[in-house]
Amino acid sequence: MAARFLQAPIALLSFIDADTLCVKARTGIGLDRLPRHQTFCAYTLDAPENRLLLEDTRQDPRFADHPLVAGPSGIRFYAGYPIRIDGQAVGTLCVMDTKPRTLTEEERETLGELAAMAEKLLMARLQAFEYREAMNRQEALANELQAILETAAAGIIRIDTRGRIQSFNRAAERLFGYRASDVLGKNVSLLMPAPWAEAHDGYLERYLRTREARVIGIGREARGRRADGSEFPFHLAVSEVTFADGIHFIGILSDTSALHAAMEEAQHANRAKSEFLSRMSHELRTPLNAIIGFSQLLLQGKREPLSERQRRHVAQIHRSGQHLLALVNDVLDLARIEAGRLSFSLEPVALRPLIDETLELVAPLADERGIRVFDHSQGAALGQVWADFTRTKQVLLNLLSNAVKYNRPDGEIHLRVLPPGEHEGPAGQWWIEVADTGIGIEPERLDELFQPFSRLGQERGPVEGTGIGLIIARQLVEQMGGQFVVQSRPGEGSRFAFTLPAAADEAAPSRAPRLPTPNGRTDDTPARCGKKT
Repeated sequence: MAARFLQAPIALLSFIDADTLCVKARTGIGLDRLPRHQTFCAYTLDAPENRLLLEDTRQDPRFADHPLVAGPSGIRFYAGYPIRIDGQAVGTLCVMDTKPRTLTEEERETLGELAAMAEKLLMARLQAFEYREAMNRQEALANELQAILETAAAGIIRIDTRGRIQSFNRAAERLFGYRASDVLGKNVSLLMPAPWAEAHDGYLERYLRTREARVIGIGREARGRRADGSEFPFHLAVSEVTFADGIHFIGILSDTSALHAAMEEAQHANRAKSEFLSRMSHELRTPLNAIIGFSQLLLQGKREPLSERQRRHVAQIHRSGQHLLALVNDVLDLARIEAGRLSFSLEPVALRPLIDETLELVAPLADERGIRVFDHSQGAALGQVWADFTRTKQVLLNLLSNAVKYNRPDGEIHLRVLPPGEHEGPAGQWWIEVADTGIGIEPERLDELFQPFSRLGQERGPVEGTGIGLIIARQLVEQMGGQFVVQSRPGEGSRFAFTLPAAADEAAPSRAPRLPTPNGRTDDTPARCGKKT
């Protein structure tokens, strides 16, 4: 077209990269490609006027010796305009002649307009190519997603804002016993038993109106109804997505029938284990009490006193019997707790007498080991907790005994009692803390404290223990409505604390600073061990 309008014997549409000129359309010349440095077009891209007009190439010192110019049939005339894509010059539209000539202003404008048309055509072709590539990618992605949808182990159901089923994968077909063609376009309540089926549309309408989510974005257990009318449990997770035609909801369903059956079986086995432990513990306590009683009589006998060697042997029998009885009692308590048969007598319990009695019990053991006990609650006005007196005393005695047994020689124990609002535990509860200056525990091993019979490598140490005292203490606290807290640092000591609900309407002072550790430093919030709330 450029050659015809301008009556030029030669015309080219070319593209140029860093090294080469590639001819895409031509007339009057047989070139396909040239080195960039041998072309007129390379100069056209850099021309300050966005065009290059050479009326006689031999009169231009840049091209007088050019291979395309020399000779009787050399290029004597050149006119070129750059082709730009997104502002970047990528090639030229040019006309050439073997004799000198001049372009009129109209002819120059025509060549410029043709170059602009070429740009638009190239841009349209590029966009069409990119569109095809995008469509191909979208189709591939759609096929991939469809494959994932159809091969997923979980049931996947998509509904619109009116509750109508829009897609129903193969796993959903297996779960519900329907074919996709049977349910598409129908209300999803078809898959629900009463009363959820009747309430579903109202829930969906309320969510769209208020955006208050009860299921959407929140996983939950639900029940489904199969095509044969039978029901089954499943876990449901629903997410909201926006498509071109509006809001849709995608539900992912996992059949939990096997899980429910396994949990029921585990609970049955756990109850059987607890029952066995409970009965065995009762059977063991009778002979143990006899062993302890008779060994005590032998040690106290005056009519036929034992020799020193006999006394040592009987004393060992007596100690071993007491240790075994303590183990049996702990196992019995743990079995009762797990079986839900441990009774509690919840009532207002005054903290002052409870603490005094417990400290009195642990004092001989502390004195024997040279451990100093500091009661920081002395002189403070202590209130009441809603708890079982005996069980609370059992918990505190366990913490104090451990603080003595696992302390360093001439170590210290610090007992603190804080009212509601003066600690970082639950609101409305008292805080009772026992801190020691013992060997401490590695942070990554804190969870092992609450594994039955785990003593963190102290099984063969000099300190006797069962490894289940802390488990019982934590469970007792939690069943009385409190929380169990532990923090420890190797070489610095440990802090064990528990909270219990305040009795009546005790005043709750404003929040106090963090608790200091035994060495006087203030630590971060203690790690909570136990049930998450």
